[in-house]
Amino acid sequence: MNVKEFILSKIGEVPFFKTMSMQLEMTNETGSRLRIKYEDKYQNIRGSVHGGVIASLVDATCGLSVNKHAIITLCRLCCNGSVIHYCRCLFLGNTRRLFLGR
Repeated sequence: MNVKEFILSKIGEVPFFKTMSMQLEMTNETGSRLRIKYEDKYQNIRGSVHGGVIASLVDATCGLSVNKHAIITLCRLCCNGSVIHYCRCLFLGNTRRLFLGR
């Protein structure tokens, strides 16, 4: 089983991915792409997508991209920090790709 097949077989078992309804669109040597279906529960007080949802999606996407080989070998890696600059609000209907982890 290659890394991509392994990740695809395990991703549905990750409790956080289930909670966020994250779906793996692609993962290969250039990066990974996850998708979530927008739900009202992801809104902030202004009606746009909550920054925590965006940060979670970015974190999970980067984690899959960076940790592909660590996942299959069960190594432990951690992130020392990340910075996200929010340039504008994301409202329902803005369907552009938010982030492609590399």
